[in-house]
Amino acid sequence: MDEQTHQFSMDYLAAVALIPNTYLKLSEKIKFAPLQGVAKTFTLNMSRVHSLASFPPSLIAYYCALQLSFTRAVFEVHGHWDSPLSSAPSDAAVAKRRQELGELDKDEKNKRRMTLLDACHAVDLVKRHGGESAFLGIEAILQAQIQGAWTALEAMLADLWVKAVNHGPKSLAKGVWKAQEKSGGLKPEQGQDADKSQEKTIPIQCLSDYGFDLRDRMGDLFVDRKKVDFACLRNIAKAYESAFGSDIANLLIGDTELCADLQMMEVVRNLLAHQAGIVDQMFERHIRKLKKSSVYSMLADTPKATPLPVNGHLSGRFNTVAIDIGLAVILAVDARLSRPDDVKI
Repeated sequence: MDEQTHQFSMDYLAAVALIPNTYLKLSEKIKFAPLQGVAKTFTLNMSRVHSLASFPPSLIAYYCALQLSFTRAVFEVHGHWDSPLSSAPSDAAVAKRRQELGELDKDEKNKRRMTLLDACHAVDLVKRHGGESAFLGIEAILQAQIQGAWTALEAMLADLWVKAVNHGPKSLAKGVWKAQEKSGGLKPEQGQDADKSQEKTIPIQCLSDYGFDLRDRMGDLFVDRKKVDFACLRNIAKAYESAFGSDIANLLIGDTELCADLQMMEVVRNLLAHQAGIVDQMFERHIRKLKKSSVYSMLADTPKATPLPVNGHLSGRFNTVAIDIGLAVILAVDARLSRPDDVKI
């Protein structure tokens, strides 16, 4: 197999088998109880995203195993191959032999992995030779996997921040409150000329909505009053910096390849969601700043006004980024809140 063919045959596999499963036991690592629910939700959402890409090869593998076991059983029982599939339910001898073959298959080591490799290669072949509808359908699954992974990460980061500020030390809420005084506040898109005169006020009606008791509710208050938002990565990082400082914020926007990949993931997700994946001038302008990203060369030469190529390698990388950064942030926040000397609200 030449290098080009090997790369092609491994493409869809990257969206299925090469994504780390480190998130599966995340909740077991969380020590600060209020964050347990956030960890479990992130794990469930990422599992669903992963399963989305796993479905086509799993279906192919299941059907092939089903057909193979039937054909083999028919031959062993009747000595020929031409018994129709519809006769299987009424052929007791064939049904019994298929069951025996199923039991034998369970004892074959590495069978599942080899089936996955073959099935992912079959998906690649369908995408390549199955016509436009097959190509678009498989590409849509990979696009949905990218958007689903971004949504899972974005939601987790928002929920984590709220839970941490609600139940963490008083210093978190004080840091957020103090950040409202800085130029630009916590929402950079407002710009330098945004009116800050109302940033630190809380109407009486708002306090009434909380029963005049803001204990364990400060995170909710900041979000409800739109003092922070989580609509883009830059805003998310500012919110984390205001509460936790630059160390945790730099897990999101630091000068690393991983952070560059996260920013690229956001740019690609926005292009898929708002431009149907058609490259525009804004996309070109954004990715020029992300040459450190590991997928930059894969995307940089896409002509303007053409669809962005989405393959298993791109989807697999972005899913890995979401998992790695998601785990890094939640574990860092958990470590911060688990310190015994912190004073809780």
